[in-house]
Amino acid sequence: MIDGVTVTAVLSLKPEAVQGFVAGIQGMIEKAVHHRGFRSIRLLPSHNDPNQFIFIEEWDAAQDFTNYMVAHNAEGEVDDFVANSTVPPQIGMWNNDQVGGAAK
Repeated sequence: MIDGVTVTAVLSLKPEAVQGFVAGIQGMIEKAVHHRGFRSIRLLPSHNDPNQFIFIEEWDAAQDFTNYMVAHNAEGEVDDFVANSTVPPQIGMWNNDQVGGAAK
């Protein structure tokens, strides 16, 4: 049985879009909390590229994330990401049935 999914989305933004993205992203993140199947979301900046960010999200099911993205498409937020990106966002979906790991 799969215990949910982890979704990653790497954004490579145009330099002139970074400040506005960072200023407005918390509002979008707070919307995710209200979607069915939402577990968590983190947004991290790249260590090497100040214009690159990664979303790391956890959802109960792949369909929950898909439904969330449909809602964002309807609001135009995904179009804004694409318009302000240097390349299309790279989205990955990962099963949470871990095959290895460690923690300290």
